[in-house]
Amino acid sequence: MRIYNDVSEFEVCINGSRKWKRFIEAIGKVKCLSNDEAYSIGDSITFWTHDLRCVVEKRFIGSRRYQTALYSVSGTAYIDIADKGKLLPVERYSDLNDREYFVGSGETVQLHEGGILLIDMSEAFKILQQSYGVLMQAQVTVEGFSFPNK
Repeated sequence: MRIYNDVSEFEVCINGSRKWKRFIEAIGKVKCLSNDEAYSIGDSITFWTHDLRCVVEKRFIGSRRYQTALYSVSGTAYIDIADKGKLLPVERYSDLNDREYFVGSGETVQLHEGGILLIDMSEAFKILQQSYGVLMQAQVTVEGFSFPNK
Protein backbone atom coordinates (compact mmCIF):
# COMPACT_ATOMS: atom_id res chain seq x y z
CA MET A 1 0.00 0.00 0.00
CA ARG A 2 1.16 3.50 -0.79
CA ILE A 3 -0.61 6.70 0.19
CA TYR A 4 -0.01 10.09 -1.43
CA ASN A 5 -1.43 13.30 0.01
CA ASP A 6 -2.17 14.80 -3.41
CA VAL A 7 -1.62 14.44 -7.14
CA SER A 8 1.58 16.53 -7.06
CA GLU A 9 3.21 14.17 -4.59
CA PHE A 10 2.12 11.20 -6.72
CA GLU A 11 3.49 12.76 -9.94
CA VAL A 12 6.98 12.88 -8.43
CA CYS A 13 6.94 9.08 -8.05
CA ILE A 14 5.50 7.90 -11.38
CA ASN A 15 8.78 8.21 -13.25
CA GLY A 16 7.17 8.93 -16.63
CA SER A 17 5.01 5.80 -16.70
CA ARG A 18 2.25 6.14 -19.30
CA LYS A 19 -0.29 4.13 -17.32
CA TRP A 20 0.12 6.37 -14.26
CA LYS A 21 -0.07 9.48 -16.47
CA ARG A 22 -3.40 8.07 -17.67
CA PHE A 23 -4.49 7.69 -14.06
CA ILE A 24 -3.74 11.40 -13.54
CA GLU A 25 -5.65 12.14 -16.76
CA ALA A 26 -8.62 10.20 -15.35
CA ILE A 27 -8.45 12.27 -12.15
CA GLY A 28 -8.69 15.38 -14.34
CA LYS A 29 -11.96 14.09 -15.81
CA VAL A 30 -13.51 13.02 -12.51
CA LYS A 31 -15.79 16.05 -12.05
CA CYS A 32 -17.60 15.17 -15.31
CA LEU A 33 -18.26 11.51 -14.44
CA SER A 34 -21.53 9.91 -13.41
CA ASN A 35 -21.28 7.65 -10.35
CA ASP A 36 -21.00 3.92 -10.96
CA GLU A 37 -20.43 4.19 -14.72
CA ALA A 38 -17.17 2.72 -15.99
CA TYR A 39 -14.84 4.69 -18.27
CA SER A 40 -11.48 3.80 -19.79
CA ILE A 41 -8.42 5.45 -21.27
CA GLY A 42 -6.62 3.17 -23.68
CA ASP A 43 -6.21 -0.41 -22.59
CA SER A 44 -4.33 0.32 -19.38
CA ILE A 45 -6.96 1.87 -17.10
CA THR A 46 -10.66 1.52 -16.29
CA PHE A 47 -12.16 3.90 -13.73
CA TRP A 48 -15.43 4.98 -12.11
CA THR A 49 -16.67 6.98 -9.13
CA HIS A 50 -18.67 5.92 -6.08
CA ASP A 51 -20.87 7.91 -3.73
CA LEU A 52 -19.40 6.54 -0.51
CA ARG A 53 -22.74 6.73 1.31
CA CYS A 54 -23.87 3.90 -0.98
CA VAL A 55 -20.76 1.71 -0.80
CA VAL A 56 -20.15 -0.54 2.16
CA GLU A 57 -18.23 -3.73 1.56
CA LYS A 58 -18.39 -6.48 4.16
CA ARG A 59 -15.68 -8.52 2.43
CA PHE A 60 -12.18 -7.67 1.32
CA ILE A 61 -11.70 -7.46 -2.46
CA GLY A 62 -8.47 -8.51 -4.16
CA SER A 63 -7.33 -8.45 -7.79
CA ARG A 64 -4.72 -10.38 -9.73
CA ARG A 65 -4.42 -8.72 -13.14
CA TYR A 66 -5.07 -5.04 -12.39
CA GLN A 67 -3.83 -2.87 -9.56
CA THR A 68 -6.44 -0.91 -7.63
CA ALA A 69 -5.82 2.84 -7.32
CA LEU A 70 -8.18 5.05 -5.30
CA TYR A 71 -8.53 8.83 -5.44
CA SER A 72 -10.65 10.77 -2.94
CA VAL A 73 -12.64 13.30 -4.97
CA SER A 74 -14.34 14.69 -1.86
CA GLY A 75 -14.78 13.71 1.76
CA THR A 76 -12.82 11.00 3.54
CA ALA A 77 -12.68 7.31 2.71
CA TYR A 78 -11.94 4.84 5.50
CA ILE A 79 -10.42 1.74 3.96
CA ASP A 80 -9.33 -1.54 5.54
CA ILE A 81 -6.29 -3.08 3.86
CA ALA A 82 -4.75 -6.49 4.54
CA ASP A 83 -2.29 -8.89 3.00
CA LYS A 84 -4.29 -11.55 1.14
CA GLY A 85 -2.23 -14.29 2.80
CA LYS A 86 -3.51 -13.22 6.22
CA LEU A 87 -7.18 -13.32 5.17
CA LEU A 88 -9.60 -16.21 4.70
CA PRO A 89 -10.79 -16.65 1.10
CA VAL A 90 -14.61 -16.84 0.86
CA GLU A 91 -15.15 -16.62 -2.89
CA ARG A 92 -12.76 -17.99 -5.48
CA TYR A 93 -11.03 -15.76 -7.99
CA SER A 94 -13.11 -14.90 -11.05
CA ASP A 95 -11.31 -14.26 -14.31
CA LEU A 96 -14.44 -12.47 -15.55
CA ASN A 97 -14.19 -9.55 -13.13
CA ASP A 98 -10.61 -9.98 -11.78
CA ARG A 99 -11.86 -10.24 -8.21
CA GLU A 100 -11.48 -12.55 -5.26
CA TYR A 101 -13.14 -12.06 -1.88
CA PHE A 102 -11.85 -12.54 1.65
CA VAL A 103 -12.85 -12.06 5.28
CA GLY A 104 -10.66 -11.13 8.22
CA SER A 105 -9.23 -7.98 9.70
CA GLY A 106 -6.89 -5.38 8.33
CA GLU A 107 -5.32 -2.00 8.96
CA THR A 108 -7.64 1.00 8.59
CA VAL A 109 -6.29 3.94 6.62
CA GLN A 110 -7.92 7.30 5.90
CA LEU A 111 -7.86 8.76 2.42
CA HIS A 112 -8.64 12.47 2.60
CA GLU A 113 -9.89 14.67 -0.23
CA GLY A 114 -7.27 14.84 -2.99
CA GLY A 115 -5.35 11.82 -1.69
CA ILE A 116 -4.31 8.76 -3.68
CA LEU A 117 -4.07 5.20 -2.35
CA LEU A 118 -2.39 2.41 -4.33
CA ILE A 119 -3.19 -1.11 -3.22
CA ASP A 120 -0.47 -3.68 -3.89
CA MET A 121 -1.30 -6.85 -5.80
CA SER A 122 -0.64 -8.88 -2.64
CA GLU A 123 -3.29 -6.91 -0.72
CA ALA A 124 -7.07 -6.77 -0.54
CA PHE A 125 -9.26 -3.87 0.61
CA LYS A 126 -12.74 -2.93 1.74
CA ILE A 127 -14.42 0.45 2.09
CA LEU A 128 -15.82 1.05 5.56
CA GLN A 129 -19.23 2.39 6.56
CA GLN A 130 -18.00 5.66 8.11
CA SER A 131 -16.70 6.80 4.70
CA TYR A 132 -18.32 9.85 3.12
CA GLY A 133 -17.91 11.82 -0.09
CA VAL A 134 -16.98 10.63 -3.58
CA LEU A 135 -14.21 8.15 -4.40
CA MET A 136 -12.73 7.36 -7.80
CA GLN A 137 -11.62 3.75 -8.20
CA ALA A 138 -9.32 2.75 -11.03
CA GLN A 139 -8.07 -0.64 -12.16
CA VAL A 140 -4.65 -0.16 -13.74
CA THR A 141 -2.72 -2.77 -15.72
CA VAL A 142 0.31 -4.13 -13.87
CA GLU A 143 2.64 -4.94 -16.76
CA GLY A 144 5.81 -3.03 -17.34
CA PHE A 145 6.33 -0.77 -14.34
CA SER A 146 6.91 -0.85 -10.62
CA PHE A 147 7.55 1.93 -8.16
CA PRO A 148 11.15 2.67 -7.22
CA ASN A 149 12.25 1.57 -3.73
CA LYS A 150 9.59 -1.13 -3.66
